[in-house]
Amino acid sequence: MPVIKRRTHRVPVVRHISRLTLGNRDVLIGYAEMLGDDADYVLNQLVERLAAGAIEIKPRVRRIRKIRHSARLAVTNRDHLVAYAKRIGDTTDYVLNQLIEQLAKDPDFRRWREQRTTDAEPTARPGSASNESTSRS
Repeated sequence: MPVIKRRTHRVPVVRHISRLTLGNRDVLIGYAEMLGDDADYVLNQLVERLAAGAIEIKPRVRRIRKIRHSARLAVTNRDHLVAYAKRIGDTTDYVLNQLIEQLAKDPDFRRWREQRTTDAEPTARPGSASNESTSRS
């Protein structure tokens, strides 16, 4: 069963700009694709789980390179995100990156991503070395 379920209703939102690691951004977008929804919904679900105490995040021990990501968060989720970041003495960017790392550990997502990667592998093109060796017989 996925960590996050499909959306059932819409809520008022506020724009939140954060910095995610490149790998976490890929996980976030991939997880949203797996659900057939958008990254904003996935982030909102993660923050709701954080606020409910279902996810615990420890303060960071080292800094890593990040990219900019803009998301629409429900107003209450943004408030929970800011409060949690203050509680652990870190940034909202760090909290969101840690939440997304939880998605990367989801077994359903791993299977989906592996299958998608396998399906996307290119086949040999005509005239490539592997085809030439078999066509000379």
